Amino acid sequence: MGKNKKKANKKAKQSDKHNNGSAVNETESTIQMAESNNVDKTNVVEIEAELTDTAVVDEPLIDKKEQDVVTSFSVNNTISSNGEEVKELHDEINTLKKELEEEKMKNKKTDNVKESNNDSPDITTLQKERDHFEEQYNTLLNRLSAMKTIFNNMKEAQLELETTKDQLNEYESQNLKLKNKITSINTENEELKATVVTLNKEFSNMEEENESLNENIKTLEHYKKKIESDIEDASQTNNVELKKMTDRNDKLIIQIEDLTLILDTQKQSISDLTNERDDLKESLDKTQEEQKNQITTIKKLEQELESIDNSSKSNIGAKDQEIKALRVQLDSREETIKELEEKDQILKSKIESLQDNVSENEQLEKKTKDQVLQIGKLKHEAIILNEHLKKALAMLKQSSDSETVDKELISNLLISFVSIPRADPKKFEVLELLSSFLNWDDDKKRQAGLIYSSDNNGNSGQATSKTQSFVALWTEFLERESEKEA
Repeated sequence: MGKNKKKANKKAKQSDKHNNGSAVNETESTIQMAESNNVDKTNVVEIEAELTDTAVVDEPLIDKKEQDVVTSFSVNNTISSNGEEVKELHDEINTLKKELEEEKMKNKKTDNVKESNNDSPDITTLQKERDHFEEQYNTLLNRLSAMKTIFNNMKEAQLELETTKDQLNEYESQNLKLKNKITSINTENEELKATVVTLNKEFSNMEEENESLNENIKTLEHYKKKIESDIEDASQTNNVELKKMTDRNDKLIIQIEDLTLILDTQKQSISDLTNERDDLKESLDKTQEEQKNQITTIKKLEQELESIDNSSKSNIGAKDQEIKALRVQLDSREETIKELEEKDQILKSKIESLQDNVSENEQLEKKTKDQVLQIGKLKHEAIILNEHLKKALAMLKQSSDSETVDKELISNLLISFVSIPRADPKKFEVLELLSSFLNWDDDKKRQAGLIYSSDNNGNSGQATSKTQSFVALWTEFLERESEKEA
Protein backbone atom coordinates (compact mmCIF):
# COMPACT_ATOMS: atom_id res chain seq x y z
CA MET A 1 0.00 0.00 0.00
CA GLY A 2 2.80 2.46 0.82
CA LYS A 3 4.43 2.07 -2.65
CA ASN A 4 1.08 2.41 -4.41
CA LYS A 5 0.27 5.60 -2.48
CA LYS A 6 3.62 7.08 -3.51
CA LYS A 7 2.85 6.35 -7.17
CA ALA A 8 -0.62 7.90 -6.94
CA ASN A 9 0.45 11.07 -5.13
CA LYS A 10 3.24 11.85 -7.66
CA LYS A 11 0.57 13.72 -9.71
CA ALA A 12 -0.16 16.35 -6.95
CA LYS A 13 0.80 20.05 -7.44
CA GLN A 14 3.80 21.63 -5.80
CA SER A 15 1.60 24.33 -4.25
CA ASP A 16 0.26 21.83 -1.68
CA LYS A 17 3.42 22.15 0.37
CA HIS A 18 2.39 25.43 1.98
CA ASN A 19 -1.17 24.23 2.71
CA ASN A 20 0.11 20.96 4.15
CA GLY A 21 2.53 22.86 6.41
CA SER A 22 -0.23 25.02 7.84
CA ALA A 23 -2.42 21.93 8.30
CA VAL A 24 0.39 20.23 10.26
CA ASN A 25 0.68 23.25 12.56
CA GLU A 26 -3.06 23.13 13.22
CA THR A 27 -2.99 19.40 13.93
CA GLU A 28 -0.03 19.88 16.34
CA SER A 29 -1.99 22.54 18.24
CA THR A 30 -4.99 20.20 18.49
CA ILE A 31 -2.70 17.42 19.76
CA GLN A 32 -1.42 19.70 22.52
CA MET A 33 -5.01 20.53 23.45
CA ALA A 34 -5.91 16.84 23.51
CA GLU A 35 -2.88 16.05 25.75
CA SER A 36 -3.81 18.86 28.16
CA ASN A 37 -7.33 17.49 28.27
CA ASN A 38 -5.98 14.01 29.00
CA VAL A 39 -4.19 15.55 32.03
CA ASP A 40 -7.47 17.17 33.04
CA LYS A 41 -9.12 13.80 32.70
CA THR A 42 -6.65 12.23 35.19
CA ASN A 43 -7.35 15.07 37.64
CA VAL A 44 -11.08 14.44 37.27
CA VAL A 45 -10.62 10.73 37.95
CA GLU A 46 -8.65 11.53 41.17
CA ILE A 47 -11.39 13.93 42.26
CA GLU A 48 -14.00 11.23 41.69
CA ALA A 49 -12.00 8.76 43.81
CA GLU A 50 -11.75 11.29 46.67
CA LEU A 51 -15.45 12.08 46.44
CA THR A 52 -16.46 8.41 46.51
CA ASP A 53 -14.22 7.80 49.59
CA THR A 54 -15.49 10.81 51.60
CA ALA A 55 -19.11 11.17 50.47
CA VAL A 56 -21.16 8.95 52.83
CA VAL A 57 -24.59 10.59 53.01
CA ASP A 58 -27.91 9.10 54.10
CA GLU A 59 -30.59 9.34 51.40
CA PRO A 60 -33.32 10.95 53.59
CA LEU A 61 -30.88 13.76 54.64
CA ILE A 62 -29.79 14.96 51.14
CA ASP A 63 -30.32 18.70 50.78
CA LYS A 64 -31.57 20.48 47.65
CA LYS A 65 -28.11 21.97 47.10
CA GLU A 66 -26.67 18.48 46.52
CA GLN A 67 -28.31 18.50 43.08
CA ASP A 68 -25.24 20.36 41.77
CA VAL A 69 -22.98 17.62 43.12
CA VAL A 70 -24.92 14.90 41.30
CA THR A 71 -24.77 16.85 38.04
CA SER A 72 -20.98 17.21 38.49
CA PHE A 73 -20.65 13.39 38.56
CA SER A 74 -22.56 13.22 35.28
CA VAL A 75 -20.14 15.81 33.85
CA ASN A 76 -17.25 13.54 34.91
CA ASN A 77 -18.84 10.68 32.98
CA THR A 78 -19.16 12.86 29.85
CA ILE A 79 -15.52 13.98 30.24
CA SER A 80 -14.36 10.37 30.43
CA SER A 81 -16.31 9.52 27.26
CA ASN A 82 -14.86 12.59 25.52
CA GLY A 83 -11.38 11.46 26.60
CA GLU A 84 -11.84 8.19 24.67
CA GLU A 85 -12.87 10.20 21.61
CA VAL A 86 -9.78 12.39 22.07
CA LYS A 87 -7.58 9.30 21.96
CA GLU A 88 -9.22 8.15 18.73
CA LEU A 89 -8.80 11.61 17.18
CA HIS A 90 -5.17 11.67 18.38
CA ASP A 91 -4.52 8.44 16.49
CA GLU A 92 -6.23 9.82 13.37
CA ILE A 93 -4.11 13.00 13.58
CA ASN A 94 -0.91 10.91 13.78
CA THR A 95 -1.96 9.00 10.67
CA LEU A 96 -2.71 12.28 8.88
CA LYS A 97 0.71 13.66 9.84
CA LYS A 98 2.36 10.55 8.41
CA GLU A 99 0.36 10.93 5.21
CA LEU A 100 1.35 14.62 4.97
CA GLU A 101 5.03 13.75 5.33
CA GLU A 102 4.65 11.13 2.62
CA GLU A 103 2.88 13.68 0.40
CA LYS A 104 5.75 16.16 0.88
CA MET A 105 8.22 13.54 -0.34
CA LYS A 106 5.89 12.69 -3.19
CA ASN A 107 5.50 16.36 -4.23
CA LYS A 108 9.29 16.63 -4.56
CA LYS A 109 9.27 13.66 -6.91
CA THR A 110 6.33 14.99 -8.98
CA ASP A 111 8.47 17.89 -10.34
CA ASN A 112 10.61 15.44 -12.36
CA VAL A 113 7.56 13.47 -13.48
CA LYS A 114 5.69 16.62 -14.62
CA GLU A 115 8.44 17.52 -17.13
CA SER A 116 7.95 14.21 -18.94
CA ASN A 117 4.14 14.23 -18.69
CA ASN A 118 3.26 17.84 -19.67
CA ASP A 119 1.50 16.59 -22.85
CA SER A 120 -0.67 13.97 -21.10
CA PRO A 121 -4.36 14.98 -20.67
CA ASP A 122 -4.77 13.02 -17.41
CA ILE A 123 -2.85 15.63 -15.35
CA THR A 124 -5.93 17.82 -15.08
CA THR A 125 -8.02 14.94 -13.78
CA LEU A 126 -5.36 14.10 -11.22
CA GLN A 127 -5.24 17.74 -10.11
CA LYS A 128 -9.02 17.73 -9.64
CA GLU A 129 -8.78 14.59 -7.55
CA ARG A 130 -5.97 16.18 -5.55
CA ASP A 131 -8.24 19.22 -4.90
CA HIS A 132 -10.96 16.83 -3.76
CA PHE A 133 -8.51 15.34 -1.23
CA GLU A 134 -7.65 18.83 -0.04
CA GLU A 135 -11.32 19.58 0.59
CA GLN A 136 -11.69 16.38 2.61
CA TYR A 137 -8.59 17.30 4.60
CA ASN A 138 -9.95 20.81 5.30
CA THR A 139 -13.21 19.29 6.56
CA LEU A 140 -11.20 17.17 8.99
CA LEU A 141 -9.37 20.28 10.22
CA ASN A 142 -12.70 22.08 10.73
CA ARG A 143 -13.90 19.17 12.84
CA LEU A 144 -10.74 19.31 14.87
CA SER A 145 -11.35 23.02 15.54
CA ALA A 146 -14.84 22.04 16.71
CA MET A 147 -13.25 19.58 19.12
CA LYS A 148 -11.14 22.46 20.52
CA THR A 149 -14.33 24.14 21.71
CA ILE A 150 -15.36 20.85 23.34
CA PHE A 151 -12.01 20.75 25.17
CA ASN A 152 -12.56 24.31 26.46
CA ASN A 153 -15.98 23.24 27.74
CA MET A 154 -14.29 20.32 29.45
CA LYS A 155 -11.93 22.73 31.25
CA GLU A 156 -14.88 24.82 32.41
CA ALA A 157 -16.53 21.63 33.64
CA GLN A 158 -13.37 20.84 35.61
CA LEU A 159 -13.49 24.27 37.31
CA GLU A 160 -17.11 23.60 38.18
CA LEU A 161 -16.03 20.27 39.64
CA GLU A 162 -13.58 22.01 41.95
CA THR A 163 -16.29 24.40 43.16
CA THR A 164 -18.69 21.49 43.65
CA LYS A 165 -16.00 19.68 45.64
CA ASP A 166 -15.80 22.62 48.06
CA GLN A 167 -19.59 22.64 48.27
CA LEU A 168 -19.50 18.90 48.96
CA ASN A 169 -17.20 19.43 51.91
CA GLU A 170 -19.59 22.05 53.30
CA TYR A 171 -22.55 19.76 52.70
CA GLU A 172 -20.77 16.89 54.42
CA SER A 173 -20.06 19.04 57.48
CA GLN A 174 -23.72 20.10 57.55
CA ASN A 175 -24.76 16.49 57.10
CA LEU A 176 -22.62 15.40 60.07
CA LYS A 177 -24.18 18.12 62.21
CA LEU A 178 -27.67 17.00 61.19
CA LYS A 179 -26.77 13.39 61.91
CA ASN A 180 -25.50 14.34 65.37
CA LYS A 181 -28.69 16.30 66.04
CA ILE A 182 -30.84 13.40 64.89
CA THR A 183 -28.94 10.93 67.06
CA SER A 184 -29.27 13.25 70.07
CA ILE A 185 -32.99 13.71 69.34
CA ASN A 186 -33.44 9.96 68.99
CA THR A 187 -31.67 9.32 72.29
CA GLU A 188 -33.77 12.00 74.00
CA ASN A 189 -36.88 10.55 72.41
CA GLU A 190 -36.03 7.08 73.70
CA GLU A 191 -35.29 8.48 77.16
CA LEU A 192 -38.57 10.38 77.13
CA LYS A 193 -40.41 7.27 76.05
CA ALA A 194 -38.81 5.37 78.92
CA THR A 195 -39.73 8.15 81.36
CA VAL A 196 -43.29 8.20 79.98
CA VAL A 197 -43.53 4.45 80.51
CA THR A 198 -42.22 4.76 84.07
CA LEU A 199 -44.53 7.73 84.74
CA ASN A 200 -47.48 5.79 83.40
CA LYS A 201 -46.58 2.94 85.70
CA GLU A 202 -46.20 5.33 88.62
CA PHE A 203 -49.44 7.05 87.67
CA SER A 204 -51.27 3.72 87.65
CA ASN A 205 -49.69 2.89 91.00
CA MET A 206 -50.69 6.30 92.37
CA GLU A 207 -54.24 5.83 91.15
CA GLU A 208 -54.36 2.48 92.87
CA GLU A 209 -52.98 4.06 96.01
CA ASN A 210 -55.47 6.93 95.68
CA GLU A 211 -58.32 4.48 95.40
CA SER A 212 -57.04 2.62 98.40
CA LEU A 213 -56.68 5.93 100.26
CA ASN A 214 -60.20 6.96 99.33
CA GLU A 215 -61.47 3.68 100.60
CA ASN A 216 -59.47 4.22 103.74
CA ILE A 217 -60.93 7.72 104.08
CA LYS A 218 -64.40 6.37 103.73
CA THR A 219 -63.74 3.78 106.30
CA LEU A 220 -62.15 6.40 108.54
CA GLU A 221 -65.11 8.70 108.18
CA HIS A 222 -67.36 5.82 109.03
CA TYR A 223 -65.24 5.10 112.04
CA LYS A 224 -65.28 8.78 112.91
CA LYS A 225 -69.01 8.85 112.95
CA LYS A 226 -69.07 5.78 115.06
CA ILE A 227 -66.44 7.25 117.33
CA GLU A 228 -68.32 10.54 117.63
CA SER A 229 -71.44 8.63 118.51
CA ASP A 230 -69.49 6.54 120.91
CA ILE A 231 -67.85 9.70 122.28
CA GLU A 232 -71.17 11.36 122.69
CA ASP A 233 -72.49 8.24 124.38
CA ALA A 234 -69.40 7.72 126.41
CA SER A 235 -68.16 11.28 126.73
CA GLN A 236 -68.36 11.28 130.27
CA THR A 237 -66.92 7.87 130.83
CA ASN A 238 -64.31 7.76 128.19
CA ASN A 239 -62.69 11.23 128.15
CA VAL A 240 -59.27 9.67 128.14
CA GLU A 241 -60.14 7.46 125.25
CA LEU A 242 -61.75 10.42 123.47
CA LYS A 243 -58.61 12.43 123.73
CA LYS A 244 -56.68 9.51 122.33
CA MET A 245 -59.12 9.15 119.53
CA THR A 246 -59.05 12.89 118.75
CA ASP A 247 -55.31 12.83 118.67
CA ARG A 248 -55.45 9.85 116.39
CA ASN A 249 -58.06 11.57 114.27
CA ASP A 250 -55.91 14.67 113.97
CA LYS A 251 -53.02 12.57 112.86
CA LEU A 252 -55.17 10.87 110.29
CA ILE A 253 -56.42 14.24 109.03
CA ILE A 254 -52.85 15.46 108.70
CA GLN A 255 -51.97 12.32 106.80
CA ILE A 256 -55.02 12.78 104.59
CA GLU A 257 -54.02 16.37 103.83
CA ASP A 258 -50.49 15.29 103.07
CA LEU A 259 -51.81 12.60 100.80
CA THR A 260 -54.10 15.05 99.02
CA LEU A 261 -51.15 17.43 98.49
CA ILE A 262 -49.11 14.55 97.11
CA LEU A 263 -51.97 13.64 94.82
CA ASP A 264 -52.23 17.24 93.56
CA THR A 265 -48.49 17.44 92.88
CA GLN A 266 -48.56 14.10 91.11
CA LYS A 267 -51.51 15.26 89.00
CA GLN A 268 -49.59 18.40 88.01
CA SER A 269 -46.48 16.35 87.15
CA ILE A 270 -48.64 13.99 85.12
CA SER A 271 -50.18 16.95 83.22
CA ASP A 272 -46.69 18.38 82.60
CA LEU A 273 -45.52 15.03 81.31
CA THR A 274 -48.53 14.77 79.04
CA ASN A 275 -47.75 18.24 77.67
CA GLU A 276 -44.14 17.25 77.07
CA ARG A 277 -45.32 14.08 75.39
CA ASP A 278 -47.56 16.14 73.08
CA ASP A 279 -44.65 18.46 72.28
CA LEU A 280 -42.47 15.47 71.48
CA LYS A 281 -45.18 14.07 69.22
CA GLU A 282 -45.34 17.39 67.37
CA SER A 283 -41.55 17.46 66.98
CA LEU A 284 -41.63 13.86 65.73
CA ASP A 285 -44.35 14.75 63.23
CA LYS A 286 -42.26 17.69 62.00
CA THR A 287 -39.19 15.51 61.60
CA GLN A 288 -41.24 12.93 59.69
CA GLU A 289 -42.57 15.65 57.37
CA GLU A 290 -39.01 16.89 56.80
CA GLN A 291 -37.95 13.34 55.98
CA LYS A 292 -40.80 13.05 53.47
CA ASN A 293 -39.77 16.35 51.84
CA GLN A 294 -36.17 15.17 51.64
CA ILE A 295 -37.30 11.89 50.07
CA THR A 296 -39.25 13.82 47.42
CA THR A 297 -36.20 16.00 46.69
CA ILE A 298 -34.07 12.85 46.37
CA LYS A 299 -36.55 11.42 43.86
CA LYS A 300 -36.45 14.67 41.86
CA LEU A 301 -32.65 14.57 41.88
CA GLU A 302 -32.71 10.96 40.66
CA GLN A 303 -35.09 11.92 37.82
CA GLU A 304 -32.81 14.80 36.82
CA LEU A 305 -29.83 12.45 36.93
CA GLU A 306 -31.64 10.05 34.59
CA SER A 307 -32.45 12.91 32.18
CA ILE A 308 -28.80 14.07 32.26
CA ASP A 309 -27.62 10.48 31.61
CA ASN A 310 -30.00 10.22 28.65
CA SER A 311 -28.76 13.53 27.19
CA SER A 312 -25.13 12.44 27.63
CA LYS A 313 -25.92 9.12 25.90
CA SER A 314 -27.49 11.03 22.96
CA ASN A 315 -24.36 13.25 22.73
CA ILE A 316 -22.15 10.15 22.73
CA GLY A 317 -24.27 8.63 19.93
CA ALA A 318 -23.90 11.80 17.82
CA LYS A 319 -20.14 11.76 18.31
CA ASP A 320 -20.01 8.07 17.40
CA GLN A 321 -21.85 8.94 14.18
CA GLU A 322 -19.28 11.66 13.43
CA ILE A 323 -16.46 9.17 13.99
CA LYS A 324 -18.18 6.69 11.64
CA ALA A 325 -18.49 9.45 9.01
CA LEU A 326 -14.75 10.15 9.36
CA ARG A 327 -14.00 6.47 8.91
CA VAL A 328 -16.20 6.37 5.79
CA GLN A 329 -14.27 9.35 4.40
CA LEU A 330 -10.98 7.57 5.11
CA ASP A 331 -12.26 4.47 3.29
CA SER A 332 -13.32 6.62 0.31
CA ARG A 333 -9.84 8.19 0.26
CA GLU A 334 -8.26 4.75 0.17
CA GLU A 335 -10.51 3.79 -2.76
CA THR A 336 -9.58 6.96 -4.66
CA ILE A 337 -5.90 6.25 -3.98
CA LYS A 338 -6.35 2.79 -5.49
CA GLU A 339 -8.00 4.35 -8.56
CA LEU A 340 -5.09 6.78 -8.90
CA GLU A 341 -2.65 3.89 -8.72
CA GLU A 342 -4.49 2.11 -11.52
CA LYS A 343 -4.46 5.30 -13.62
CA ASP A 344 -0.74 5.66 -12.96
CA GLN A 345 -0.14 2.17 -14.32
CA ILE A 346 -2.27 2.99 -17.39
CA LEU A 347 -0.24 6.15 -18.01
CA LYS A 348 2.99 4.19 -17.75
CA SER A 349 1.73 1.72 -20.33
CA LYS A 350 0.76 4.64 -22.60
CA ILE A 351 4.23 6.17 -22.19
CA GLU A 352 5.81 2.87 -23.21
CA SER A 353 3.53 2.65 -26.26
CA LEU A 354 4.40 6.26 -27.19
CA GLN A 355 8.10 5.44 -26.95
CA ASP A 356 7.48 2.56 -29.35
CA ASN A 357 5.65 4.90 -31.73
CA VAL A 358 8.51 7.46 -31.71
CA SER A 359 10.52 5.36 -34.13
CA GLU A 360 7.51 5.03 -36.44
CA ASN A 361 6.95 8.81 -36.32
CA GLU A 362 10.56 9.43 -37.36
CA GLN A 363 10.03 7.29 -40.45
CA LEU A 364 6.79 9.14 -41.23
CA GLU A 365 8.61 12.49 -40.92
CA LYS A 366 11.12 11.39 -43.53
CA LYS A 367 8.28 10.39 -45.86
CA THR A 368 6.44 13.71 -45.33
CA LYS A 369 9.61 15.68 -46.09
CA ASP A 370 9.94 13.84 -49.41
CA GLN A 371 6.27 14.51 -50.21
CA VAL A 372 6.69 18.22 -49.37
CA LEU A 373 9.54 18.48 -51.84
CA GLN A 374 7.42 16.84 -54.55
CA ILE A 375 4.51 19.20 -53.79
CA GLY A 376 6.83 22.22 -54.14
CA LYS A 377 7.96 21.04 -57.55
CA LEU A 378 4.35 20.52 -58.67
CA LYS A 379 3.37 24.00 -57.44
CA HIS A 380 6.18 25.52 -59.46
CA GLU A 381 4.98 23.71 -62.60
CA ALA A 382 1.37 24.82 -61.96
CA ILE A 383 2.48 28.46 -61.68
CA ILE A 384 4.25 28.20 -65.04
CA LEU A 385 1.09 26.73 -66.65
CA ASN A 386 -1.10 29.50 -65.21
CA GLU A 387 1.21 32.10 -66.75
CA HIS A 388 0.88 30.43 -70.15
CA LEU A 389 -2.93 30.43 -69.79
CA LYS A 390 -3.01 34.11 -68.89
CA LYS A 391 -0.91 34.95 -71.93
CA ALA A 392 -3.24 32.94 -74.16
CA LEU A 393 -6.32 34.68 -72.75
CA ALA A 394 -4.73 38.07 -73.31
CA MET A 395 -4.02 37.16 -76.92
CA LEU A 396 -7.66 36.06 -77.38
CA LYS A 397 -9.01 39.28 -75.95
CA GLN A 398 -6.82 41.36 -78.28
CA SER A 399 -7.63 39.41 -81.48
CA SER A 400 -11.44 38.69 -81.18
CA ASP A 401 -14.71 40.04 -79.90
CA SER A 402 -14.68 39.69 -76.11
CA GLU A 403 -18.35 38.84 -75.62
CA THR A 404 -18.46 35.86 -77.97
CA VAL A 405 -15.21 34.43 -76.59
CA ASP A 406 -16.38 34.89 -73.00
CA LYS A 407 -19.71 33.19 -73.67
CA GLU A 408 -18.09 30.23 -75.39
CA LEU A 409 -15.44 29.85 -72.67
CA ILE A 410 -17.95 30.03 -69.82
CA SER A 411 -20.36 27.64 -71.56
CA ASN A 412 -17.56 25.13 -72.21
CA LEU A 413 -16.31 25.40 -68.63
CA LEU A 414 -19.82 24.95 -67.17
CA ILE A 415 -20.55 21.95 -69.39
CA SER A 416 -17.25 20.35 -68.41
CA PHE A 417 -17.84 21.12 -64.69
CA VAL A 418 -21.30 19.50 -64.80
CA SER A 419 -20.20 16.50 -66.81
CA ILE A 420 -17.17 15.69 -64.62
CA PRO A 421 -18.08 13.42 -61.63
CA ARG A 422 -17.75 14.79 -58.12
CA ALA A 423 -14.89 12.51 -57.02
CA ASP A 424 -12.73 13.46 -60.03
CA PRO A 425 -10.04 16.08 -59.18
CA LYS A 426 -10.53 17.69 -62.65
CA LYS A 427 -13.71 19.31 -61.35
CA PHE A 428 -11.65 21.34 -58.88
CA GLU A 429 -9.36 22.53 -61.70
CA VAL A 430 -12.35 23.74 -63.77
CA LEU A 431 -13.50 25.85 -60.82
CA GLU A 432 -10.03 27.40 -60.55
CA LEU A 433 -10.17 28.35 -64.26
CA LEU A 434 -13.61 29.94 -63.82
CA SER A 435 -12.41 31.91 -60.79
CA SER A 436 -9.34 33.20 -62.63
CA PHE A 437 -11.35 34.06 -65.76
CA LEU A 438 -14.14 35.88 -63.84
CA ASN A 439 -11.71 37.44 -61.32
CA TRP A 440 -13.47 36.08 -58.21
CA ASP A 441 -12.46 37.50 -54.84
CA ASP A 442 -11.68 35.40 -51.75
CA ASP A 443 -15.31 35.39 -50.51
CA LYS A 444 -16.60 33.97 -53.79
CA LYS A 445 -13.81 31.40 -53.84
CA ARG A 446 -14.79 30.32 -50.28
CA GLN A 447 -18.44 29.99 -51.34
CA ALA A 448 -17.40 27.88 -54.35
CA GLY A 449 -15.13 25.74 -52.13
CA LEU A 450 -11.83 26.79 -53.68
CA ILE A 451 -10.34 28.27 -50.49
CA TYR A 452 -10.16 26.20 -47.30
CA SER A 453 -7.97 26.30 -44.25
CA SER A 454 -4.21 26.23 -44.44
CA ASP A 455 -4.22 22.44 -44.20
CA ASN A 456 -6.13 22.12 -47.50
CA ASN A 457 -3.71 24.31 -49.52
CA GLY A 458 -1.27 21.46 -49.93
CA ASN A 459 -4.08 19.21 -51.16
CA SER A 460 -5.12 21.81 -53.78
CA GLY A 461 -1.56 22.00 -55.14
CA GLN A 462 -1.43 18.25 -55.23
CA ALA A 463 -4.75 18.15 -57.14
CA THR A 464 -3.46 20.63 -59.76
CA SER A 465 -0.36 18.52 -60.23
CA LYS A 466 -2.49 15.45 -60.90
CA THR A 467 -4.63 17.25 -63.55
CA GLN A 468 -1.92 18.63 -65.81
CA SER A 469 -3.47 16.81 -68.74
CA PHE A 470 -6.70 18.82 -68.47
CA VAL A 471 -4.72 22.11 -68.46
CA ALA A 472 -2.89 20.97 -71.58
CA LEU A 473 -6.22 20.22 -73.28
CA TRP A 474 -7.53 23.64 -72.30
CA THR A 475 -4.51 25.39 -73.80
CA GLU A 476 -5.00 23.43 -76.99
CA PHE A 477 -8.64 24.51 -77.03
CA LEU A 478 -7.65 28.15 -76.72
CA GLU A 479 -5.08 27.81 -79.52
CA ARG A 480 -7.68 26.23 -81.83
CA GLU A 481 -10.12 29.04 -81.17
CA SER A 482 -7.49 31.63 -81.95
CA GLU A 483 -6.58 29.89 -85.22
CA LYS A 484 -10.26 29.82 -86.36
CA GLU A 485 -10.64 33.53 -85.91
CA ALA A 486 -7.36 34.20 -87.70
